[in-house]
Amino acid sequence: APILAENEKLKAQQASSKPLKDVTKIQPKSIEKIILKADAQTTEQADLSLVITGIRQLTPRVRAYELRRADGQPLPSIQAGAHLNIPVQLDNGQQTHRHYSICSNPKRTDAYEIAVLNTGKGASLAIHNTLQLGQAINCDYPANYFQLNNKKNPAVLIAAGIGITPIKSMAQALECRNNKWHMHYAGQSLKEMAFQDRLQRAYTNKISFYAKDKNSRMDIAKILSQENPNTVFYVCGPNRLIEDVVAQASKQGIDKSRIVYERFKQPITDHKKHLASPIQVTFSKSGKTVSMDGQKSILDAAIDAGISTNFSCKTGQCKTCAVKVIKGHAEHRDDCLSEHEQKKQKLMCPCVSSSQKNITLDM
Repeated sequence: APILAENEKLKAQQASSKPLKDVTKIQPKSIEKIILKADAQTTEQADLSLVITGIRQLTPRVRAYELRRADGQPLPSIQAGAHLNIPVQLDNGQQTHRHYSICSNPKRTDAYEIAVLNTGKGASLAIHNTLQLGQAINCDYPANYFQLNNKKNPAVLIAAGIGITPIKSMAQALECRNNKWHMHYAGQSLKEMAFQDRLQRAYTNKISFYAKDKNSRMDIAKILSQENPNTVFYVCGPNRLIEDVVAQASKQGIDKSRIVYERFKQPITDHKKHLASPIQVTFSKSGKTVSMDGQKSILDAAIDAGISTNFSCKTGQCKTCAVKVIKGHAEHRDDCLSEHEQKKQKLMCPCVSSSQKNITLDM
């Protein structure tokens, strides 16, 4: 019903104005823009102008957006697992951004596709309520923290919920490379699982589906144990899924290098428990000190204090916010820094890591 209502609204708008004959040829200045404002963390402006050329309702809560370059030129080439940093204006007027995986075939350079799950609040709700056909979005070039192994290793893809977005792209890339692969995809129900129908048609014998309403559950221990020692596992979904895979892999003696995953957000419950003891964080360059009570990350505290710093993923996967520890001992919870970087270079990612005692950072 909401989609039909929106369709009628768009038809009315079209009837009262000139139709868009080819939105890929329209210059960005002639279209309503969503501009990624300069937040506290950066003064750089986004430089990839995209236009929304298609909107599809994949499930009752997941909507796909097709994006093409505003000037009609080919898009930058990407690898499976890449994402776009989409600018969003929240209901309170705050300008922010969110990462959304590019779920279209990575071989395509004519269009990117992202899929957004409407959680009923925050950025996802704002995107569903505001993005329309013909709108232009200025954003950064795609980045990738979740890359496929370039070798011919067999691959097992594990996805749950909206975690299917980068996993779908990986399946398409692996198929093009003639790699051996199998996907395990879980969701609340088949009708709630984005891309389920087309994946089933395209890769009937290479995907196992698990629908909660049918009492079908993934057995992670069994999935890991059935693969050979060269298989690489790629995981995307809720934190509980990722933690389960990591824990089972550790029990079975599977090398960490064979478990590749991407988080959509930091594990908040564990994170708050980890930061439960009040500490003071001193930012040496600015001379500011803030008290931490476990309700936010050090990075967010720094931003709130007006300290300029770089960041991107905010989930401990990209190293963008990595900073040197001047005094104190960091408790690391990132997924990107090497042991050498943590112990020898004394780096930490303040977006997820903290300390049980007072700490001084080179910020």
